[in-house]
Amino acid sequence: MTYLNSSGETFVEQPGAQLTIDAWGLDSITRKYSGKVANIPDFIATLRKNRNKPDAEYNALTLTNYTISKGRAWAEVNVNYKGTFDGKLPAPIFTGGGMTTQSVQLDYKNTVIEQLSAALGVTYTKPTTTLTYKAPSIGIKYVLRNRPATATYPQELGGIAPTLQIVNQTGARGGIAIVPLSQPRISNVPVYYGVDPDTGEIVPAPFPAQEYLFNGIANIVNEGPTWTQEGQYYLCEERNQVVIMPFDFASLLWNINLNQSQT
Repeated sequence: MTYLNSSGETFVEQPGAQLTIDAWGLDSITRKYSGKVANIPDFIATLRKNRNKPDAEYNALTLTNYTISKGRAWAEVNVNYKGTFDGKLPAPIFTGGGMTTQSVQLDYKNTVIEQLSAALGVTYTKPTTTLTYKAPSIGIKYVLRNRPATATYPQELGGIAPTLQIVNQTGARGGIAIVPLSQPRISNVPVYYGVDPDTGEIVPAPFPAQEYLFNGIANIVNEGPTWTQEGQYYLCEERNQVVIMPFDFASLLWNINLNQSQT
């Protein structure tokens, strides 16, 4: 049943509006209005004038879009509102968490041979190995009131253990050393241990050995944010991927690791 006022001069809201929650955690609702086709321009003008004002009945929800269905004399307008009932932004939503398979090529570090080759004028080609490994990846959806300029969750993994799993090693053989940052930690990777000069005990080294190893560094690479504006809100999305990157101690150690704590 469609409810109309006697003159049709104004659009009348129809019953049946339902509140839903979208994929970003925002409250949304579609309200249906009916009225004469001739009065569509005035009704739309009113919607546009008040589009950034909280709805009188559904507090804190604002207009995002509308659709119009016309008959010969009468029309229906579906008006969509979105926002938060309590005025608080929803918590981030984590999607698609899991392990992805990747590969990286690492160089072998041997300063003695490098220096000897340079002294003899011989071109030295470093041995390389290719690691195939699995690493966590996760998507993050969240809502802001202002357009994002930078990533909001550049290190977030949504509770997934930030570990790496080596699947295969091809090419040159040798020890592997991965530098862990504060995130992620490393598992299933050969770990370098050194000897404490005072006690003689074998202890984990603060960094993997610079010599006679294939060196890499663990990092979290952030993609995003991408965003779409709906009403007064920005629906944002990022993706974080744990990766192994080639690591040259001579040139990258302090650049990459400055102010980072080790685990």
